Amino acid sequence: MMSPAVWSNRHAVGLISVIGILLLLPVLMAVVGLPPRETVYSGIRIETGAAPYDERQVFVEKEPVDILFVGSSLLVRGVDLDYVQSELSKKLGRPARVRFVALKWQGLDMQYMLMRDFLEHRKAGLVIMVMPNLALVGDSPHIQAYRWMRWGDFPSSTADLPFSSRVSVYGAEVLGAPRQLLNYFRANRHP
Repeated sequence: MMSPAVWSNRHAVGLISVIGILLLLPVLMAVVGLPPRETVYSGIRIETGAAPYDERQVFVEKEPVDILFVGSSLLVRGVDLDYVQSELSKKLGRPARVRFVALKWQGLDMQYMLMRDFLEHRKAGLVIMVMPNLALVGDSPHIQAYRWMRWGDFPSSTADLPFSSRVSVYGAEVLGAPRQLLNYFRANRHP
């Protein structure tokens, strides 16, 4: 015979309270105050993208760039940044600055976040965004959205979405909230 999932009313209240707090954690964190945006990148594992590189490109380096490539990991494999920078330097008659920001897997929401973070901290003369393959375009959040989406970061980006899409985005934020909470106490750095 199996034991019951809930042993008493007090146990049921405790379980409901814990689940409620976890579900409300993104909102609670936004009310208390989120850590700086760059802490999001420190929590992205290198296996899921070039997060330490992206963090440096967005938040550490300050000089403007001539060309910014924004896309998925396919961009990193498909564009020879050194060649583009070399050829552009010849045309400009000065050292050119060409950079990319990209995480693994395609998704316009991910690209929007990367581009927005970059342009809020640095200037770019030209932005080239790689559009996702039509087979991969959908109405679900990016597969890694829980790593970088936080409640309240980009409210205008989800305001006009249908209710079901906003629920999906909030679900990603609920999954990522414990990781973001950890960033309050220590940087979630990966070697």
